Amino acid sequence: MGHGLLLLALALLTAWPALSQSPAPVTAEALGQANLRAAAAVESELRGEIYHGQRWPVLARSEIYPWYLLGDARGQAMGWVYADLVILDGDSQSLPLSTQVVPANPARPTLASAPATGSMTPTPQSSTPAPLAAVYGALAGTVNIRQGPGVEYARIALGQAGERFRLTARHSLVPWVQVLDARGPTGRAWIALDLLEIEGDLASLPLFTQSVLHLPTLTPTPSLGQVSAVDGQGGSQQGAPVDLVAIAHQAWDLLLAAGFERESGQPAALYIVDLTSATAVGFHEQLAFSGTSIQKINVLTALFATLQVPLSRDLAIDVANTMICSENVATNRLLTQVGGGDPWEGAAQSTALLETLEMSGSYLLTPYTIPGQTLQPPAVFPKIPPSLKVDAVADADPWNRITARDAGQQLASLYYCARGGDSSLAEAGLEGRECRQALLVMGNNTVDALLRAGVPANTEVAHKHGWIADTHSNAALFRTPGGDYVIVLLLNRPQWLDFQRSLPLMAEVSRLVYNAYNPQAPLDSIREGFIPEAARCNFSRSPLVDELLAAP
Repeated sequence: MGHGLLLLALALLTAWPALSQSPAPVTAEALGQANLRAAAAVESELRGEIYHGQRWPVLARSEIYPWYLLGDARGQAMGWVYADLVILDGDSQSLPLSTQVVPANPARPTLASAPATGSMTPTPQSSTPAPLAAVYGALAGTVNIRQGPGVEYARIALGQAGERFRLTARHSLVPWVQVLDARGPTGRAWIALDLLEIEGDLASLPLFTQSVLHLPTLTPTPSLGQVSAVDGQGGSQQGAPVDLVAIAHQAWDLLLAAGFERESGQPAALYIVDLTSATAVGFHEQLAFSGTSIQKINVLTALFATLQVPLSRDLAIDVANTMICSENVATNRLLTQVGGGDPWEGAAQSTALLETLEMSGSYLLTPYTIPGQTLQPPAVFPKIPPSLKVDAVADADPWNRITARDAGQQLASLYYCARGGDSSLAEAGLEGRECRQALLVMGNNTVDALLRAGVPANTEVAHKHGWIADTHSNAALFRTPGGDYVIVLLLNRPQWLDFQRSLPLMAEVSRLVYNAYNPQAPLDSIREGFIPEAARCNFSRSPLVDELLAAP
């Protein structure tokens, strides 16, 4: 054997070597689909597949068996294919020969094929060969993890620096690798090779040769940026004084730029309603977050739906303390009223009303938590109604959940009901006076921050705020010279969300929308905002109570 051929033979005996000479001019194409194996035998380890419509360089042919050794476009050996499964283009007799003998019942054959002009002693095979070590890749930074090997495939997750994945294959055509990832619909996902720090022998991985992937459909996610009608009003975007879709996308871009993206583990939801045209645009608007205190909008509507008489002074005080001070003791008294003396039943009735209103992403199963107090639970603990099971943020409160769409729909319905128009709340039994009382109390909310800090101080804003450690939310109805609208915004960051991050971001989103509606008098910058001390919030002797009782 010549010295050059000996070097070539030794190169091919390694796992996945680059050939030391240019690829042979012979190519092969599968008749349909064909397996690539580690040696010239059907019992040998599967290394990949090839498909009709793809042509591959043929590097060698077996002198003993009717098999060909195929290579990739870079001249690296891919695996052996049975001759009857491919069509050759070129002179097969010009190919180098391999005299490898496949051992009986090989435990793990190697890709040990040596093209040679003479005979060559086969490489001895161990009866118990050591398995190949697993190959891992660590992310060097924030990386898109995709359903297929290329940026044209859907992203299924956003990986963070330091995350480690086990690699299962490498693609023969593009520099991407397949990894184990349960978030992928097949349990696999793809990452660009140059974004990984490899641990192990990359060349030992099986080759993936498909140029077109037939992938299962990803689980549907909430629509992004789609126009929808509000509260059965039969809205039309043509009646909106602004380009609602463009505004919503600009606002969503602000949230993405701030890192609030579902795939990154810091989800956000945005819902904007134009009240003139009765249309809305939302982003992840049906993703359920912890309901926080914005759920109290639904408690208030449930109260009015069950009341058969006008508000009493005591109830009016509790309404103000619930909607402005966010006081849980007052909220539970409202739930007790709704439930006929039982706050747990009041929560159930609040949820039942939501279901009637087709606000199927939100529910409240228990009264609100009061430090130092434990309310006696019912004999049968409440369960989530099957019809209300929705896609939810990780670690969302299992007893109290809300979606941006439902909160926005509720505010819009209060708006139409207060003006004497048809609305789902009017159909549920609320009178126009009660809807006006609800908006009046929220219009006196003393929290001058969140979305409210993005509009001039004298703007009429009826809003409900709510926050816990990991979730900050605001649902607000704006009456402005350029048009009336609703914004609902929910932000989540696992474990802890800093107000220094959420407050200015909410205000900037609000300012963007306000300026689009009011281009003749835009707000140059967000206001600093103010959150009063909750411990001093009490409306028991406030003139607002008299206003509520006297509301027409």
